[in-house]
Amino acid sequence: MSTQYKLYIITGCTMCYKAVQFLNSINIDISIVNLFEHPEKRAALQEKIGEVTVPVLVSDYDIFKKEEIFSINKHS
Repeated sequence: MSTQYKLYIITGCTMCYKAVQFLNSINIDISIVNLFEHPEKRAALQEKIGEVTVPVLVSDYDIFKKEEIFSINKHS
């Protein structure tokens, strides 16, 4: 079973755009959650990581915030 990833972003965020491009380039399948389009998801993110910031990549096992996303590899 492959790991499921959610990438929390907001519209107009340059780092969010780069995170999407990076994750696609290393073939990580992501589900994108735009917090502008789905503000109800903010509370879940706050509960999960203790703050609301973007971009954030979340799986069942890991949480990567901002620049940390660019240090992962396909096997993380």
